[in-house]
This record gives sequence, C-alpha cells and structure tokens, in this order.
Amino acid sequence: MAPQPARRLVPGWPPLTRPAAHLLLLLSCVWGMAAPPLCAAQDERTPQWWDAGLHVQVGYPGGFVKVGENQYPGNHLDLHGDLGNDVIETLDFDFGYYLTPRDRFRFSLQMFFLDGSTTLGPNDVFFNGTQLVGGTTLDTQTNFPDWFRTTALYERTLFSFLDGGTFSGRIGFTYMYLDFVLHGTIAPTSPGHESREDFKTQELPIPLLGFRLDYPYSDRIHLYGSLDGGYIPYVDSLRTEGGIVYLTQSHADLSLGVRYTWSTALSIDGGFQYTYFVQHEKSHEDNNLIELSVPALRLGVTYRFD
Repeated sequence: MAPQPARRLVPGWPPLTRPAAHLLLLLSCVWGMAAPPLCAAQDERTPQWWDAGLHVQVGYPGGFVKVGENQYPGNHLDLHGDLGNDVIETLDFDFGYYLTPRDRFRFSLQMFFLDGSTTLGPNDVFFNGTQLVGGTTLDTQTNFPDWFRTTALYERTLFSFLDGGTFSGRIGFTYMYLDFVLHGTIAPTSPGHESREDFKTQELPIPLLGFRLDYPYSDRIHLYGSLDGGYIPYVDSLRTEGGIVYLTQSHADLSLGVRYTWSTALSIDGGFQYTYFVQHEKSHEDNNLIELSVPALRLGVTYRFD
C-alpha cells in the first residue's frame, strides 16, 4: 500500500512530512547562525579568491537496480553480478569561492560513466514492464549526460586544533540526474518496450550536512578528510504517474586523502572516496529502487585564482 499523503503544514505550501519539515527548520537555523559571520566578513573587506579543481575517480560499483511497472514488479538486478558492471568512472569538476579564509561556497559537477555487459540466465527478466529474453546479451550504457550530479555547499571553518589543523562545517544541497539505460533483446510478447528508467523525473534537491578536517603534515603536504550526508523520508515528489509519486532518498560521501602544494596556485591530491546513494520512488503504477555503493580511488589537481 502506498504511504499516506503528506499533510500541508501551511496552506498553499507543497505537502511535506513532519520529519521533512523538521529538517528544513534545522537547516534554516544553521544558516541563520552562519549569516552574521558572513556579513561581518564582508565588512572586513578581506581579499576574496576562486579555485577550480578537476578530479578523476575509478571505483567498484556495488548495489542493484529494480524497476517495476504496474503488475510487473521487476527483477532485482545486481550491478556487478547480474549486469556485469566491473568499473564505474567519475569525472568531477569542483569550484570554490572564498569570501574569507574561513567562509567559502563550493559547487561541484560529477559526471558518471557506467558500462557493462552480461549474458542473461535461462529465465526472462523484467525491467520497467519490459520483458528481456533470457540467454541473450544485456548491456548497461548509463553514462553522462544520462547520469550526473550537482552539489552546492556553504562551508565555514569552525575551530582550529593542534598545530594548524582546522575543523569545518558544511551545509547545502545535492541533485542527482539519473536515466538508467539498458540495451537487450525484447521479447515479442513483452507488455512494455522501453529498457530504461528515468529516475530523474521524480528527483528533488536533497539537503546535505557535513564536516571537513584539514591538517598540515608539513609545509607542502596536507591531510584531509570529509563526510557529508543527506536524507529525505517519503515525501510527495510533486509529480504524478498513475497517482502521486512518493520519493525517499539517501546520500553519503566519505573522502580521505593527501594534498601536495606544488606552488601557491597549484596543488595535486589523491586518496580514497566512498559514495553511497539510494533512491526509491513509489506510486500506484511505479515501484523503482536503485542502490549504489562505490569505493573508489581519486586523483586530481586544483588551481587557485587570486
């Protein structure tokens, strides 16, 4: 049975669940506490600067996808075991604008590349109401621009520790654009004829909270780590497809790495990245679920513009 419709907390507003309303209230409070330092920083006329980074990630795609349509629930397809996806690659463009040495805005664009091929077992497989013939080849071709993610964060250094280490808090939003694409042999008697699912149709911006640690191991070598997480419970996605579509989604991103300062303007860094993502859409007609769990190696460069 689909979740009960969320009630409107204020007339005229989009319907929200109570946990979602509490989360938005928390984000407003955090931003309100951060606003006075931002205003003060502008009055101090501190020099401002930009930086731009390019990073490449290569990882192992764990997780699954399951897409149902009407009375056809869809098969649980493991990204590696069932679809033959051995590697997922990510190209990440990152931009930072520093209001002060303590306050900055960050924006990133991540482009995903997921390709794989497998031979299905003897049984037919259902995906999005489409019947794919068993024993035939099934290819995954879900690449940019069918899959990308944008993230915007405000980051502020909250305090220092030891000899030059810093602890920063982060707040913002992320948006995942995903059109999961498969290519296979469709059975002549298949009720559907589309072997792709546009998860993007019901997507919403997801709030993020996180922190970052930086520590200068030497004049040129810095250690860093960050953790960001976001979640919304089942909410009305404000879209309809066979009735109201309800959406729940989770994100988690963990980074650990080393940065080497080549010059005052140029630095290189590398390390470990872990990404976790779940999106579940449910309506009277649809029941679509994707889970992604990716440990990856990350390498990139960053350039500063004064």
